[in-house]
Amino acid sequence: CTESLVEGNVQSFVDLFYLTHAVAAADESDSEAGNNISSYETLQFLKTRLTEAEVSIRQSDYSKVFGAYLDVAKHFQAQHDYKTGTFFLGKAVDVARRAGDLSREAEATSLLGVANERMGNVA
Repeated sequence: CTESLVEGNVQSFVDLFYLTHAVAAADESDSEAGNNISSYETLQFLKTRLTEAEVSIRQSDYSKVFGAYLDVAKHFQAQHDYKTGTFFLGKAVDVARRAGDLSREAEATSLLGVANERMGNVA
């Protein structure tokens, strides 16, 4: 986690900090929160993808940013942590909008809708 900060990737550090500390602070009644970073491999995956997103933002390589956020979102959705997944899907939507990539915006928005439906957030 601190490696990201030392490498100058402040946003990656912040995201990893919140993700890892949500594990310790998760409310016992919330079965979705915080139970998805149980291995070193998972932490390394998240660090790699979040760092890639941050570096790619600096380089205006929005395709890589989108892919990294989408991978992180899909990881959490596969763990049935839709709340965390929607956070990163929201970031993917924002990146696609910033890049003017309607196809990727539609893809991320569709996945965001499915995740919200699974959480019961339909109105």
